[in-house]
Amino acid sequence: MSFGRLLSKVLYYSIIILFVIIIVISGLCILKLLYPSISIESYAESITAITALCAFAITCKEYFSIKDSKKAQVFSEYNKRYSEDSNIVKVVQYLNAIDKDGCINNPSRSKPSNYEVEMFMRFFEELDLQIRYKRLEEKDVFDLFCYYADKLNQDSILSSLGVTDINENWDDFCNLIKRYNDYRKRT
Repeated sequence: MSFGRLLSKVLYYSIIILFVIIIVISGLCILKLLYPSISIESYAESITAITALCAFAITCKEYFSIKDSKKAQVFSEYNKRYSEDSNIVKVVQYLNAIDKDGCINNPSRSKPSNYEVEMFMRFFEELDLQIRYKRLEEKDVFDLFCYYADKLNQDSILSSLGVTDINENWDDFCNLIKRYNDYRKRT
């Protein structure tokens, strides 16, 4: 956060707290006129309590703002990786060349290696891990990443690419795709 932005936030919240204190003091003056028995000590305690509540509210707001910012940063990093990682790009290009019947439309498109396919699948396992740790929103991952993972998750395509251990070693990948398909049915 830049110094100028920090200074503007401090100034903004200081003005809010000052405004609340002015309201409270005005209220005390009115109460003192109506009920002379009210003591200034109880009023000072009220101001302290109100200031503490304002500080708590501001802290909560900033916490959630920072949390959302970190989620956006993690999402941006995974989005960049999805579009630039050569393993992922090669698998996506291959999947784009496959038609609905599982035949390749572009024979010049080279088949990805077993390693490239596994790195593609591992990317989705990492996404699932980030969802579990609440660093990414499931809906965002489903909307922007899971289409090709679902397309890959067909027995004919997996076996043609040499992935034969899908049920033994890729539980997180399979669970993510299952939740993705449930999400698609709901939306």
